[in-house]
Amino acid sequence: MTSITSIPSSRVSNLSSSQRLLAQIQNAQLGLQQLETQISSGKRIVLPSDDPAATEQAVGLNRLIDQKMQIKNNIDTSQSYLTQTDTALANVSNLLSSARSTALSVIGTTADASQRQTAAQVISGAIQQLSDIGNQNFNGRYLFAGSQAGLAPFRADGANVKYSGNDTALSSLSDLSQLFQSNVTGAAAFGALSAGIGGTVSLTPAVTASTKLSDLNGGRGVSPGSIKISDGVSTTVVDLSHAVTVGDVAASIVAHPPQGRTARADITPTGLSISLDAAGGGNLSITQDGNASTAADLGILNSTHIGPGPIVGQPQNPLLTLTTPLGNVIGARAEVFVPSPGTSTNIVLQAKRNGAAYNGYTVNLIDDHTVAVGHETVSYDTVGKSITVDVAGGLTTAKNVVDAIDNSPAAADFTAALDPSQFKNDGSGAVALSSATTAGGGGALLDQAAGLQITNGGQTYTIDISHAQTVEDLLNSLNGSQASVLAEINPTGTGIDVHSRLSGSDFAIGENGGVTATQLGLRTLTGASQLSDLNHGAGVPTASSGADFLIQRKDGYQLRVRLSGAKTVQDAIDKINNDPNNQIAASKVTAQLAASGNGIVLTTTDTSSVSPFAVIEQNGSTAAESLGLVPAGRTQSNPSTASAGAETIAGKDVNPQETTSAFNALIRLKTALQSNDTAGITRAVGLIDSSSNQLNLTRAELGAREESLTAISTSLANEQNNLQSSLSSTVDTDIAAAITQLTALQTSFTATLQLTAALSKLTLLNYL
Repeated sequence: MTSITSIPSSRVSNLSSSQRLLAQIQNAQLGLQQLETQISSGKRIVLPSDDPAATEQAVGLNRLIDQKMQIKNNIDTSQSYLTQTDTALANVSNLLSSARSTALSVIGTTADASQRQTAAQVISGAIQQLSDIGNQNFNGRYLFAGSQAGLAPFRADGANVKYSGNDTALSSLSDLSQLFQSNVTGAAAFGALSAGIGGTVSLTPAVTASTKLSDLNGGRGVSPGSIKISDGVSTTVVDLSHAVTVGDVAASIVAHPPQGRTARADITPTGLSISLDAAGGGNLSITQDGNASTAADLGILNSTHIGPGPIVGQPQNPLLTLTTPLGNVIGARAEVFVPSPGTSTNIVLQAKRNGAAYNGYTVNLIDDHTVAVGHETVSYDTVGKSITVDVAGGLTTAKNVVDAIDNSPAAADFTAALDPSQFKNDGSGAVALSSATTAGGGGALLDQAAGLQITNGGQTYTIDISHAQTVEDLLNSLNGSQASVLAEINPTGTGIDVHSRLSGSDFAIGENGGVTATQLGLRTLTGASQLSDLNHGAGVPTASSGADFLIQRKDGYQLRVRLSGAKTVQDAIDKINNDPNNQIAASKVTAQLAASGNGIVLTTTDTSSVSPFAVIEQNGSTAAESLGLVPAGRTQSNPSTASAGAETIAGKDVNPQETTSAFNALIRLKTALQSNDTAGITRAVGLIDSSSNQLNLTRAELGAREESLTAISTSLANEQNNLQSSLSSTVDTDIAAAITQLTALQTSFTATLQLTAALSKLTLLNYL
């Protein structure tokens, strides 16, 4: 018989007790299930809802661990490339050492031509081995091709070797947001690109409306922010934080003048010029709004200016970029702003060519009551430097004036246009009678018609840039030619560098009948070239005493030229042109640089026939030969050539450039051995030594990089362990604590079940 319990004396109903006990049983079961899952899986968090805060922390840790693991893999991969590179460079070092020994073995007087021919064959094999090393491919990547890692960098080009890679390094992550160079370029390891030609001229583009703010101040750019413009009474804040170009700045200033005023923002070849309308008076000031340096960076910061303007900004020195127009790289065009009160009234007049010749032209707008609107007349005086426009006072519009000038003789030299900086200028406003003068012109226009010549690998190539519009077009013309060159904007953004890709031959840039190469700073032989640098550094040896050479004129007189004290090519030219005995026009000999190619040219228009026009060496000096006026191994120049009433002695180019590559050293050595040229062999040994020194520096830098990567890799491994430990403490189960909790919960669960069983028995009330 079922036992009967006493009637409960509490006020809690059986139903309520049963529900509470049932909830306890369910919670206990859930707890037991969770603990059993944690113990079996080893994870404290199975679902995000188990611990949302810890889950978020775990996701971040997992992401960081994955990133660090990928970086570690990158480093391991890069180390394998660098190790392979180091092995390859060690082989190059051994190869150069062996080639040097071969050269030294036949450099003495005891070696005969046959032995040197045999040595030349050995060097020929070394060149092929060097090419094989340079083209080494590891895991699908050419080690020395720069960023063009899928292209074999070296190939034979006749007797020379051409480098088709670049000098751009490949980079990989060594930590979050930290890059390291993961390769060695052929330019760095082998010297496969010549030094850049182009350091003699700094190209400073004119500032235009499209000039990017980021290119100003030598590439430092302009700090984004706002400026304050005041007339002494009212102040306005101009937000320039979203401005991208100089034109954006000018437009924002014009659109936000102080209250009741109109503002003007002129873009000059060097920067900005800001002014307020003269009628309103007051003192224009431009200050900074907040902590940014926007006004100062734009060169227009001025809090003490007297009058309504203009505040003429400081030169902005923009960088040379791919989009820079070629017409702006060496000069600026004169221009003038012709203002009138009201809206849509302002005119800008600009010269069509660079240079100061068009500065000082006065533009006069004169009232002529006989003129009908639309039939304005223009008088252009190039002698008096004036452009006079007869207008119908109060009726002629800005557009009428622009049309009149652009259809007049003045259009040969100037272009008229509506002022783009005036807000919504459609030229419909009537112009005022006024006068203004052009200014700002300077420099010159780039001689694009002539182009330039590049000599490389024994061939001369004419580079046509007549259709180039931008710097990028110019670079494409150079790089797309057959001259085996790499042309690029220099690292400072102030000019163009041209490198030769060809090892084993001379490289030179000269004129093509104009001045293009000189204007761009690319000509390799100029008046500023040092005599000591000529002939691959051999210089121009001079006589210990007396004249170095004679210039025999056609009238029989012999000019005695002594180069003592001359330092540059221009000094040598001046020695000839300024000789007191060479000042008679009829017999004068003129020295100058060649109009085409390179070299010094001697010219005379003397019609005498007493003596042949010639250059003759004197006193054992080889200065005339070193200047290119006398062929090697001879004592007198080649016969002169006659053309258009003049006779000319054309010297050869004595300032050729070359790569400093290991290939160049070996090819030069091979050529010298084949021609039995002792001096050439000696020079080639020096080139090998220079290449070896460069190679050793590269290997040292590579070793330091490998050591650094090893340290970083070790650090990453430790960091990964620490991160994994943090993740484990966040998501993993503490087994001992979980088992203890499980035991306690099981005991509680058992007690709950027992209590439930007891409460479910019959009471005396049920029995009755």
